[in-house]
Amino acid sequence: MNRLLSSILDFKSPFEVLMHKQFDLQQLKVFGCLCYASTLTRNRQKLDARARKCIFIGYKFGTKGFLLQDIKTREIFLSRNVVFHEHTFPYQPSQSLESHETTTPTHDYHSFFSYF
Repeated sequence: MNRLLSSILDFKSPFEVLMHKQFDLQQLKVFGCLCYASTLTRNRQKLDARARKCIFIGYKFGTKGFLLQDIKTREIFLSRNVVFHEHTFPYQPSQSLESHETTTPTHDYHSFFSYF
């Protein structure tokens, strides 16, 4: 709400009036997109993966990290070192080009949203 323009503030946001700068929209990411979170070097052996395949599920208040869910283990965790692929959605149902019928998704949505 502090990011919305207001006619009382000469069409500026409360954030802009208080901080004397505009809000940086580059921080905002697309919900549910594919991302890769870097694994810590202290938990990694020589041949282990350097990143975990995840989906972006939101932001945690008061932190600079992103809230992610690992696709394999379904673990929800916080990470700052993330690479986003904002045009790829792992839980989006695929659509056939020939028949234009929606196929059943391979992932169970009910178990995904049971975390919340």
